[in-house]
Amino acid sequence: MARTKTAMPKVRLAKSGGGRRKLITLLVLGAVVFWVIKDPVGAADFVSTVWNGFGEFFSNLNITR
Repeated sequence: MARTKTAMPKVRLAKSGGGRRKLITLLVLGAVVFWVIKDPVGAADFVSTVWNGFGEFFSNLNITR
């Protein structure tokens, strides 16, 4: 019986492109981490507002089959 091998998922920030794209990705990620550390309540409020906005948007689409 053949054995199956599960692959570990690889996490890459910027898979292709030059160093510029990777630098921008790291800068944005660093800014987000800094914002969450500096103002966790504001960051959580922003995330919940965006999440509720998406939920409201999709509920207003009123998709019927």
